[in-house]
Amino acid sequence: RFDELKTHLDRALNVTSVAKDTLYNEYATMYEMQSEPETAIDYYFKAAMASLDGDKIQRYKDGIERCKQKIELKNSMNEFGSNQFR
Repeated sequence: RFDELKTHLDRALNVTSVAKDTLYNEYATMYEMQSEPETAIDYYFKAAMASLDGDKIQRYKDGIERCKQKIELKNSMNEFGSNQFR
C-alpha cells in the first residue's frame, strides 16, 4: 500500500492549496515506516523548511532525531553482523 500512498502524495504535491510541509511529513513518515530513515530525514528537512509553524518545525526536527537514532541502531547491528532486523 506504500506504492499507492506515494502515488497519492505525488499527485497532491501538484495541488497549489495543499500545505507542502504536511505532504513532506507524510513522505517522511512513509519512508521511516519502510525502514528508510536516511530518505525520511530528507523529507523531514523539507517539511521543516516549508513550514512557518514553530510547533510543526519542532515535530519535524524530532522526526529527524528519531531517524538518526534508527540509523545509529542499524549501524550498530551491522557491526555485530546481525541480519535479524534488516
